[in-house]
Amino acid sequence: MVQSIVAFPTIPAHHMDSFLKLAVVPLGVVLAVVVYRTSRPSAGKTGVSGPPGRFLLGNALDMPTRYEWVTFDNWKEIYGKLDPHF
Repeated sequence: MVQSIVAFPTIPAHHMDSFLKLAVVPLGVVLAVVVYRTSRPSAGKTGVSGPPGRFLLGNALDMPTRYEWVTFDNWKEIYGKLDPHF
């Protein structure tokens, strides 16, 4: 019988649990991030026209207090016609 000259390192059984945690947990985190990023709609693909909202405030600070029709007409030129069925 021929013996191998190259000795492959083996992981002792009592270290296998730690090794699996070190290998599986990061892979699981990466997989979860990829699934999350690919499953949610991207900005601009939501089907809603209008200026982009801010965190927690949305578009509250963008709403005009005077001459609303002028602002809405400008938004129509920039973002396109509003969808009344949304």
